[in-house]
Amino acid sequence: MKKFLLIFVAISMLLLVGCNANKNTNISDDNQNILDDDAQNQEQELESIAFKPSIWTIQFDEHLLGENFVKSGNEIKMCDYQIKFMEENKVSIYMNEGNYVEGTYSVIGNKIECQLTSCYSEYSPSQEIEAKIDFKINSESEIEIINNTEKYTVRVAEIDDELGWKLTEETKELELWPLVNGIKYICKQNDTEDTIKNLFLAKLKALDNNNSEKLLDYRVDKVEILSNSQDFIDLGYNSNDIRAYVTYSVKPQNVTATAWIAGNGEVEGEWIINKVACECLREGKLIDNTALNTGW
Repeated sequence: MKKFLLIFVAISMLLLVGCNANKNTNISDDNQNILDDDAQNQEQELESIAFKPSIWTIQFDEHLLGENFVKSGNEIKMCDYQIKFMEENKVSIYMNEGNYVEGTYSVIGNKIECQLTSCYSEYSPSQEIEAKIDFKINSESEIEIINNTEKYTVRVAEIDDELGWKLTEETKELELWPLVNGIKYICKQNDTEDTIKNLFLAKLKALDNNNSEKLLDYRVDKVEILSNSQDFIDLGYNSNDIRAYVTYSVKPQNVTATAWIAGNGEVEGEWIINKVACECLREGKLIDNTALNTGW
């Protein structure tokens, strides 16, 4: 009888352990399902942040930049260290005092990886470099530096009486500071595009008022921000200028006999569409308010 009771107790304990194991397994499965759902939701949330060509401005942080920033002058504190992510995955970063670093970028999930391959300034020609800077996309309007090479090597430039600025064989190291880990950038692309759009519409209105051939209607279809390359600086543009292609359409009174077809554009019904003007924003104003320029 005692032997039977011992066997019964042992079997009961095994069944109890099995039930608890199944119960724990079910709980673990439930927890795993919750984790999987959270991960999937986070992935969907990241995928929903559609990154597009845009302009970003630095947000200084004294705690990250330390004493060097606290003691720095307005030439640093008033600079926006603007980053332009452009079409064809090109990136341009303004590094103050007329210096730029440029390269390409790729977006992987919530991360932007930038390979910097060239640099130039208002006072020296373009040259090849090797540098890297990565950003985390925190939201549609904020990115954060999470990795960079801190320094890159350049060749020293000097002035030649006959050739102008030229590169020598001497090299030196430059820092990406204040672009350090943890520094954040905010997007001002929409504000800039809206500013150029509104100024251009005002420009069209003024030109139409002074023109004997009145337009029935007009609109801006697209504003494309461009980078400040060395070529444009050589043409007399400033490093802080914001240049853009403005695509617009006009509706003349007689689309078959109008001066508005000149320059560029194509007829579509009663409209002339896909007209493109080259505009430059400087200190909040278009530098030319008297003409619609089709070239730089």
